[in-house]
Amino acid sequence: MTKLNGVQRGAEVSKSFQTWFDERQKLGDVSEYLNARGRLNKSSIAVELGFARSNFNTNPALKEALEIAEETLCAASNLVDVAKPLREANAARERANDKAKLSSAESSRLMERIVSLEAENRNLKNRLAQLELREKASQDFNLLAEALEKMHEDSNQ
Repeated sequence: MTKLNGVQRGAEVSKSFQTWFDERQKLGDVSEYLNARGRLNKSSIAVELGFARSNFNTNPALKEALEIAEETLCAASNLVDVAKPLREANAARERANDKAKLSSAESSRLMERIVSLEAENRNLKNRLAQLELREKASQDFNLLAEALEKMHEDSNQ
């Protein structure tokens, strides 16, 4: 017996699952391998076929074969597709997370804009106060100039 490398063993495991699934369909006893959630029981299948349950997660070919098998059973109405609502919920969660990230970035940008506008507003208020002081000083000067001119006219008369 030759020792198989990881890739060869992965292909062998995937092939054995596909063969097992085809046999189960022919015999019509797939329902015996469903778990409480109505999905294929990966643990019992892995034990029966002689490989670790983790292969369903680490072996891409086996993972795909399992998905195809479950889709086949769903199409034949032998299996409830609980993965669809889960996929939809995950997609919705991802969209919400993306929106939250965008909202957070947008919030940060708006806060920076507010700080900038507040600083500009303070500067404009200071400038306005200076201009109002100059206008008041100019008015006072004009009043004094008029008073001096009147006094000068009165003294010339």
